[in-house]
Amino acid sequence: MEAKFTYDDVISFINKDTLYSHCLYHDDYNNKLCQNRSNMMNGLCFKHQEHLEDFDSMKKVAKSKMVGSIKKMLAKNEATIGKENKEKVCDPMFILISKNRWFMYDNPKFALTVFNKLLEFEQEELTVLDPLKYVMIMFPNYNIVQIEI
Repeated sequence: MEAKFTYDDVISFINKDTLYSHCLYHDDYNNKLCQNRSNMMNGLCFKHQEHLEDFDSMKKVAKSKMVGSIKKMLAKNEATIGKENKEKVCDPMFILISKNRWFMYDNPKFALTVFNKLLEFEQEELTVLDPLKYVMIMFPNYNIVQIEI
């Protein structure tokens, strides 16, 4: 019997203390996010702490970048042929989402979709992608024993 999870269930599986484990500072010159480890756990790395007052605007830019990146990766996945090739395309997407858990926390419907997709992948015989690794990273409060293997 397959377990049904709600948005609240999935959000509770995310560790709130690690939401901002990577820096959200947006470098306008290079048009990309910093993504250094955030030692302060407040969304900014040590180098960018002086920009804390701009955090809300940086988060909006980061959200826009995340949405664009995920859409591109999903489109690439749709255009890819072959199960193993699709796994190779999905892996970087799950890495990106793992580094930006705040995005799932702010978007519970997306978090539920990611969680369910990872559980679905766990039921398949995959050669490249390790769904349990991503479940443990993205949803550390989820009891992994609940997954039927």
